[in-house]
Amino acid sequence: MALAFGVASGAGAAAGLWGAVLVGLFAALFGGTPSLISEPTGPMTVVMTAVIASLTAADPENGLAMAFTVVILAGVF
Repeated sequence: MALAFGVASGAGAAAGLWGAVLVGLFAALFGGTPSLISEPTGPMTVVMTAVIASLTAADPENGLAMAFTVVILAGVF
């Protein structure tokens, strides 16, 4: 699935693989629960696409930085 998301994002299959590896690494380093699922999912892709599109449309210069902040805060909460 990581390969497909990498290709669909336009970054390439290798980026999808690296994303899956790094997500697994960070999930293992920062702990979790036995039922923690740390793989990319279709619904999250749609949500993040909407967040990035709306923030870059509102502020083209800082939209990606604000979207990154949203992702980090979502992870913290």
